[in-house]
Amino acid sequence: WGTRNTQAATSVVVEPTTGDAIVGGHFNTSVTLGSLPPLSAAPPVGAAGLVARLRAVDGQWLWAAKTNGPGQGGPFVQHLALDSAGTLYAAGGWRDGAVTFGSTTITPPPSQWFAYVAAADPTNGQWQRAWQSSYLAGPLYLGGLAAGPAGHVLLAGAFPQSGVNFSFFQLASNPLAATSTAFCAYLRDDLSTGLTESADGTTIVNLWPNPATATATLTRTTSEAAQGFIYDAIGRQVRMFLLAAGQRS
Repeated sequence: WGTRNTQAATSVVVEPTTGDAIVGGHFNTSVTLGSLPPLSAAPPVGAAGLVARLRAVDGQWLWAAKTNGPGQGGPFVQHLALDSAGTLYAAGGWRDGAVTFGSTTITPPPSQWFAYVAAADPTNGQWQRAWQSSYLAGPLYLGGLAAGPAGHVLLAGAFPQSGVNFSFFQLASNPLAATSTAFCAYLRDDLSTGLTESADGTTIVNLWPNPATATATLTRTTSEAAQGFIYDAIGRQVRMFLLAAGQRS
């Protein structure tokens, strides 16, 4: 679709059971794929990332989904990957304005860049959820995206001298690097939380696997305070805290 420098396909993956091609890229202003309804990009920049599925047997476009945001540079889709469960992942970069993936909106501060990974349903293109890096003064270079077992995603690229965070993992730049430092980030999209109660009435919240980027919120609703403990995967106590009546932690 499109013309040079204004609309482009930058990544493609093949759905293994049907042979359908899922294509990622970007467009300016508007784009129409086959008989699908036209998609338009939000002003003032008018750029949007695009993912679309092309049926192998007859070359028909089945669906098209976009990202959208008003900022500079455009929320382009640079890389695509499918995991073993069939979940579609897209990755790209963005700055200066909110970018939307379905019902998920990420809003960076002015003039700040970030990288994103977003999950979508490959049967209809609906965005399901999204993750982001920390905000940066300069752009991240994204070299590749890979997905293996269900919910296991790898993102590789390079970040500027300011460093970058992925969740609570902080990466500092290499002082010997002239401009940027390479990185590989491992995303788990299959984390679970569980709530169990032991025989003595102690409530246990499980976050797994380790490391976990999921969160658990505890609220003390009784008139008595409670003591909390955090243990690592091999049973070592790493933190103790007090939860007062009515307090959330």
